[in-house]
Amino acid sequence: MAHKMNTAEIRNLFQSKYSTDSWKSLLHQIFPDQAFNLKPIEKRQTDLKKHEDANSILELGVFDVPFDGTRKAKVAIYEVKLNKGKSVTRNRVGLRNILQHEVVPGDVDAVLASYYSEGSRDWRLTLISKSISWDHENNKVEWETQSKRYTYVLGETETVTTATKRFEWLLDQRKGSAWLLDIIKAFSVERISAEFFKGYHHLFEKFEEYLVDQTTYFNYFKKFTKKELRKRRRKKQNALFVTSLKKLFGRIVFLYFLQKKGWLGVNNDKAWGEERNFMRDIFEKFGKDPKFYEKVLAVLFF
Repeated sequence: MAHKMNTAEIRNLFQSKYSTDSWKSLLHQIFPDQAFNLKPIEKRQTDLKKHEDANSILELGVFDVPFDGTRKAKVAIYEVKLNKGKSVTRNRVGLRNILQHEVVPGDVDAVLASYYSEGSRDWRLTLISKSISWDHENNKVEWETQSKRYTYVLGETETVTTATKRFEWLLDQRKGSAWLLDIIKAFSVERISAEFFKGYHHLFEKFEEYLVDQTTYFNYFKKFTKKELRKRRRKKQNALFVTSLKKLFGRIVFLYFLQKKGWLGVNNDKAWGEERNFMRDIFEKFGKDPKFYEKVLAVLFF
């Protein structure tokens, strides 16, 4: 049996430039009983406008996998090399459109596609899937993955934490080939969002507990309350304290949004979008400086 990739190996794959061989090695683990095409099939059509941004569109294989344990599904694996200069971080809908018509429920139920361009530090992984069924009243029910949701941007400038966790979970699901339903869940934004907010809430509570124990900081909020009954004043003080923390966390998240766009800390000799680790780099630069908030965060916030 092949060596199962661990967390560090999956993270390393996702945080590196795109490599066909590395990506196929992970696919072999997800679909251990499936085989790739002996020679990739070129699917790019020069007369199609939707293919004009692609240098090549290769079908690496079509796998027969369980959908949910009760029926079968077909998953096509595609690799799209974009023309030089085309970005994988923008135009998610356009990239999806290159392959969305390859999905025909009952024939090909899903496409798992990697997108990259020559020299780019980033690459994109997208799941496109559709299904058609009928309810008990014989009404047609259609479902389709959304272009802005079932996708990950990976590569040297990305954190890839969520993608790493989701694919680690995917490898743990089945002893044999992964179900298509598992893959859909691994890309599901609803599940990813739930995990994010659970972690966010946990960090908020830990930070709140820490600052409450810092008497000087906590009592700072007392001066904004009226002199009244101690219990009522304490309640208002606590409300102001929590509101302040919410603003702090919200502002930090917004900075990470700007960083994700590549708009923070860009040197004059670099293009927008190239710097994606500004927050971590500046934090490590200041180390355990007790005035990190004053010297860095307050400056960025205000």
